[in-house]
Amino acid sequence: MPEIMNQLGYSAKDIGLSFIPQTVAFMVGGYAGKKLVAKLGDDAVLKQLLGLETVAILMVFVACQWELSSVWPILLPFCLLAVANGASTQSW
Repeated sequence: MPEIMNQLGYSAKDIGLSFIPQTVAFMVGGYAGKKLVAKLGDDAVLKQLLGLETVAILMVFVACQWELSSVWPILLPFCLLAVANGASTQSW
């Protein structure tokens, strides 16, 4: 993603700051994953995470078909991927 942002003309500072929402999303995913596993069980949460990752990947694919003037169409799906990855790092 830093290369995409560089091509869009973002500075190194802006590129670095773009990792903050992804980091927060990863932490939220870790916390939510732990709670959801306790409530719904491993199998149900794993299926939901796979669905979330699929949606995020499709969003990236669709966003790549457009001529981007902002990083948000790419950053949002990457945040969803971070949520799913954070939740999937739990010890099942």
